[in-house]
Amino acid sequence: MIEDKVRALAEAAMRRHGLHVGQNYLLAVLWERDGSTPGEAATALNVTTPTVVKMADRMTTAGLLIRRRDDRDNRLAGE
Repeated sequence: MIEDKVRALAEAAMRRHGLHVGQNYLLAVLWERDGSTPGEAATALNVTTPTVVKMADRMTTAGLLIRRRDDRDNRLAGE
């Protein structure tokens, strides 16, 4: 089907940039709302906060994302 071909092409393009399927959604949320906390990103993506934290950790390790502590609340880390 055409959808499968488009999906495969999109996945191949993302992999060339070091992205895995699904990480593009987190990048899209952060593009719109830079500095979002993992909880805010999780709400926007309709996933759990630990899912976003795991994804952000992997993306940070790969150099795709920079995480920083919130100046007002050290418990929070924005992406």
